[in-house]
Amino acid sequence: MARDDPHFRLRLPADLKTAIEVAAKESGRSINSEIVVRLDQSVNGMFLDMSGEGFVAYMLRFAATQRALEELYFDCRDIDIEGFIIAQREAGKDLTRTQAIRQILREYLSEKGFVTSPKKVRANDGRAEELGEK
Repeated sequence: MARDDPHFRLRLPADLKTAIEVAAKESGRSINSEIVVRLDQSVNGMFLDMSGEGFVAYMLRFAATQRALEELYFDCRDIDIEGFIIAQREAGKDLTRTQAIRQILREYLSEKGFVTSPKKVRANDGRAEELGEK
C-alpha cells in the first residue's frame, strides 16, 4: 500500500482496537495492514457465508468431507503403501506417500478403462504429464 493511497479516519471501541493490535502482532503486520487485509477479505468474499442457509450448506459439505476422509483412512490402513513405496524406490522411483497413492489409483482406473487420457506420475515432483512428453 502506497503512502499516497486515500486516508480514512476511523473511531474504534477500545476492545476492538486491542484485538486488532493483537492480531496484527500475531500476523506480523502493521495495524493498518491488518485492518486493510481484513476489510479486503470481507469485501471480496473471502469469508464464509454464515447466514442460516450458508452455514447449513457449509456444515453439509464439512460432514461429506469428513465421511470421505474417514472412508479413505479405513481403505488405506489395509494397504501396504510403505511396501509399495520401497518397491518403487528399488526400481528407481522415489515416491512420496501421496504420489504412490495417486499412481496406484491412476493405474487401477486406467486398467479398468476409467482414464480417458493416460498420464504418468513423475517421481521427482508428482505432477502428472502426458505420456511421451519430456
